[in-house]
Amino acid sequence: MSVLKTIIDISGKLYTLKNDNLNLLLSSNVLRRELLHSDIIAKLIDTNYDGSLERVRLLFRCLQIKEFPNYSLKDPKSIIVSRETDNIDILIELLNEKTAIIIENKVDARDQPAQISNYVKTLKGEKYNYKEESIHVVYLTPLGWDPSVDSIGDYTGPITPCSYKEHIIKWLQTCDDTPEAFGNDNIRCNIRLYREMIEEMVNDSFNEREAASAVFEEGSIEPNQTRYVLNASQKRCHVMFLQELMQELQQRGLKIETDVNEIKQSAIEGDDYGFCVTMSEQYNWVVEFNWNNGNYRLGTGLQPVSPGTTDQNVKDRIEHIVNKKSIPCDELNPNDYWYLWRTTNSSGIGNFKKNKDNEYASSIEWQKWAKEYADKFLDDYDSLKRVFTEYNS
Repeated sequence: MSVLKTIIDISGKLYTLKNDNLNLLLSSNVLRRELLHSDIIAKLIDTNYDGSLERVRLLFRCLQIKEFPNYSLKDPKSIIVSRETDNIDILIELLNEKTAIIIENKVDARDQPAQISNYVKTLKGEKYNYKEESIHVVYLTPLGWDPSVDSIGDYTGPITPCSYKEHIIKWLQTCDDTPEAFGNDNIRCNIRLYREMIEEMVNDSFNEREAASAVFEEGSIEPNQTRYVLNASQKRCHVMFLQELMQELQQRGLKIETDVNEIKQSAIEGDDYGFCVTMSEQYNWVVEFNWNNGNYRLGTGLQPVSPGTTDQNVKDRIEHIVNKKSIPCDELNPNDYWYLWRTTNSSGIGNFKKNKDNEYASSIEWQKWAKEYADKFLDDYDSLKRVFTEYNS
C-alpha cells in the first residue's frame, strides 16, 4: 500500500489536461515539433502583419532583454525577422539600433557543438558586421534550461535562458490582452490557439521531469505496479463516460434502470461493464465496455436478458433482418451472450476501436465525448430497435 500511495502522491503533483476545446494544433500531433514553434514565433513578429510592432515590444519585455527601453521600434521596415538564415533558428535585426537578437529554440533537439559561438561569429563577419556587444543570445526551452557548455563553445558573452513556461506563455497572454498587439480577430484567435498548445507542451515537459525525479528518488516503484494504477484510472474514465452517457440518453427519453453503483462494481471486478435499456422481457439494448488484458472496445448491441439462454433460431432470424435491412454491425451471433454486436463509431477522435488513441485521454475528454455523441448512441439504439421490432412483426 505504501508504494501505491507514493504513485498516487506523485500523480497528484502532475498537471492534467485542462482545456477541452477544439484546437487544431493540439489535435494535429505537432506539439513538440521544434521547427513549427520557430515558424509560429517568427510569423507572429513578422512586421508585415497587423500589430507586429507591439508584439515585438512585448516579446522583448517578456524575454527581459535589458536594453529594451533603449529600442525605439517605431518603423516596421527597420526590423528584419529571419528564419533559419545561416542556421540560426530566429534572427531579429534592429537596423536603427544596429543590434541583432538570436533566439536559439530547443524543444527536444540536442545542442550542437559550438553552435552558439558559431552564430555569433557569423553575425560578426562580413555579411552582417555586428559588434559582439550588440548581439544578444536568447536560449529558449520549454522550462528554461541552460545551454550546454559544448554548445556555447568559446563564446563568453551573455546568454539569456528563457522558457515557454514563463516567458512565451506570458508574452502570448499579454498580446491577447492588448488590442494593439493582436490587430484583428484572426490574429488574436491564432495567438490563443498557440498559447493553448504551448501550455500543453509545457505540462508534458514538467510532468516528465517531475515524475522522473520522484521515481528515481523513491527507488522502489516497478513498472508492473504503475500498470495497475493506469488500468484503474482508465476504467474510472470509462465509468464517468457511462454515467454521463446514461444521463444524456435519459434526457432524450430512454428509460435506463441500471444502477450507477453496479457499473462501478463491475468496472473493478469484471471484464465487461456498461448499462442496458430494456426492450422486452427477453431482450436488452446494451452499451458495454469489453476489457481484456488492458485493451478495451466499446460497443452496443442486442443481448438476451438472461445470458446463456440465446436461441439459435432467434439469432438466425436477426441475422436475416440485419442483412436484409443493411444495418451496420461488426459481429452477428458472436457468442452465447449476444445476438448482435456493434463496435461503436461514436468517438471524439473517430473510433473507439483504436484503443491506443484514447489510452491517456482524461476524464474531462471522456465526459465531453458522452455529451457530444449521445445522439449517435441513440441512433444505434433506434437502428437495433428496428431489428427487434422487425423480428416480432
